[in-house]
Amino acid sequence: MAAALTFRIAQPDDFDEIVKLSNQINPNGHDYLELKFLEWVKMDNRAVLLAFLEGKLVGLQACFIVDDGKTFVRQAMRFTPNLQGKGFSRELSEAMDTYVLNTFPDVCRLRFTTYRQLAFSTPTRIVLEFDKLNHVVVKRVSNDLPKVPIVSCSKQYFCDMILSDACTQKLFPQNIILVDWCPFDAHRSNIDCILQEDDFLLVEKCDECVIPKSFSFGRLSPKVKLTEWVVTVYADDPDMFEGHIMHQFNRACEVIRGEFIFVAFQEKRFRSRGQNLLEEKLQLKPHEYFTYQSLYLYERDFGEEKQL
Repeated sequence: MAAALTFRIAQPDDFDEIVKLSNQINPNGHDYLELKFLEWVKMDNRAVLLAFLEGKLVGLQACFIVDDGKTFVRQAMRFTPNLQGKGFSRELSEAMDTYVLNTFPDVCRLRFTTYRQLAFSTPTRIVLEFDKLNHVVVKRVSNDLPKVPIVSCSKQYFCDMILSDACTQKLFPQNIILVDWCPFDAHRSNIDCILQEDDFLLVEKCDECVIPKSFSFGRLSPKVKLTEWVVTVYADDPDMFEGHIMHQFNRACEVIRGEFIFVAFQEKRFRSRGQNLLEEKLQLKPHEYFTYQSLYLYERDFGEEKQL
């Protein structure tokens, strides 16, 4: 009989083993676990579940509880390469589901993002699809900002205006805001889950009480051996979309001194506009490691059985 997986919740002193696992799975340094692990295991609304086979750490999965405790966001599924595709991921996911059910009784919804379009035989469903652009920034190209009225906005404005009911209904599809791969309900109660100190928020300039028609969220997202600047743009007008990209790109160049990856999520209809801007005007090349062009957000009512 094949050996069975065993599970337990991670603790800070698991750090060295987490680093070994991360390096085994992502030897090129395209992972953030080493940088986030110690922070995550200390948070009340996060947990990392470890999977062991014959006493050896072989996988893990993280949970992030958001939306007033109603949503379980599944993150960071990892398994050693020799065990991938053998059904262990499902076993780990089921163990995480059990942990969340027992620990966070108010959770009623599961969400996760992936770059693959998956087929399900149960009520797991695609909620949103984002187009994704990712380009290597090695040399800064001198450029003039487009003449569109875009300004940075404060945390207070983000909370009071951008996350107001009237604004979220216009800006965010399905009332969901995507921040560095992670989905949140666009609601004021999520403000502490969403924002980090150095996030860069942009909105088009308008009168104080006027609902803006565009918004972008930029974040420095370091990995072990590279750095990303991850942007999500919400805009209807192509010129406004381009303005947000340019302002976010310039901000990234101010913050990051060395080579980095500029990642942008947006509606599919802006893909060609974004490519032309990044590749022709800014002379950037797509990053070869990230070949996928879409990010899918999946959702299911939590507690219902699922099957990939």
